[in-house]
Amino acid sequence: MSDVSIPQKRCTKCGQVFPKTIEYFRLRCQGKYYRSECRDCEYQHKLRSQKRNRESANERTRRYREQYPEKDHEYYLAHKDDIKVRALRWNQSNRTKRNARLRKNYAERSGVREKRQRYYQGHKSQARIHRRQRRMRERLGGQRASTVEIKALYEQQDGRCGYCGIPIFWDIAGDIHIDHIQPIAKGGGNDIGNLLCTCADCNLSKHEKIFDEWQLLRLW
Repeated sequence: MSDVSIPQKRCTKCGQVFPKTIEYFRLRCQGKYYRSECRDCEYQHKLRSQKRNRESANERTRRYREQYPEKDHEYYLAHKDDIKVRALRWNQSNRTKRNARLRKNYAERSGVREKRQRYYQGHKSQARIHRRQRRMRERLGGQRASTVEIKALYEQQDGRCGYCGIPIFWDIAGDIHIDHIQPIAKGGGNDIGNLLCTCADCNLSKHEKIFDEWQLLRLW
């Protein structure tokens, strides 16, 4: 049996010679021809373009995820360990940027906090009654879920917010919120079946609303 030689192709960008296969070159014109640049050079060009046009690249990514949520989820499941490692590494090496982002989010919600503080100053007695009632409802709601149960719930959700689906990270303090699906104020319990791991934005905006009520408010 004679050996079949594989045709070679030179990348017009880096000048290296590779086998003329889809492993090294992408196809164009509906699969009729190979591109002139190798995959590595195309990828590096894409990264440079994204850095120059970061806002438009982020917008394209956002639109793609909204249009194809199932593909985004499939990619996450296939690469979730790498995504978590990259996120942790970025947070560790970009603490200044991360802190600035957290301060920005805090400032955007500062109006809500100031309104709550003003309400509390004018209604201290009602606020104390409300806190006592919540503690009583929590006691009546049964035994709290353990950390082991919550960690299992987090893994069951594939490390994503149970409402909006964005990645949330167990190892980052404050990144995960635990939401009562049926709020404590409306008869919900503390058992694991009534809990969901969520991002901060979803949990804080849902507050004491039931899911359907909250979804209607988000649509408006």
